[in-house]
Amino acid sequence: MILSNYYRFIKGSGKTRFDCTHSTGDYETFEVLRNKDGDLFIHITGSEADYIKANANRKSDFKLSKTKHLSSVYILNLENPVLAYGDILENQSALIILFDLDMKAFEVFIAKGYRSHISAICNAVAAGEMEAEMEFLRNKAKLDRPDSLAA
Repeated sequence: MILSNYYRFIKGSGKTRFDCTHSTGDYETFEVLRNKDGDLFIHITGSEADYIKANANRKSDFKLSKTKHLSSVYILNLENPVLAYGDILENQSALIILFDLDMKAFEVFIAKGYRSHISAICNAVAAGEMEAEMEFLRNKAKLDRPDSLAA
């Protein structure tokens, strides 16, 4: 299996905040960001700072952050902005991000150690070749916030 971890986020309070509703709960880079109550939230903002070096000719579309920069986010196909990618430099992880059409929720699939293969993974996801792994992780994920309205 290439994909190893899963997190689902929904629009939270404020302009940029997204709250985790479901997760496999085992990706250390995200888990250390939980607050004292165990809640996890991150922010999606514009790309005024561009950290990823995968394509120096392209500015990122968004960035994920909490107390620090987590990843620049690139939309794979600007005509269909549901599939995006990023990376976590500190542990060479590739991120596959699937946005809902209304951009009020998104899923993050993590491929630990596959940063250098992000293009091939994105192509496989776009072609539907990773659907079984993605569904496995969705089913493995647990409700992250019992008070959440997300299903």
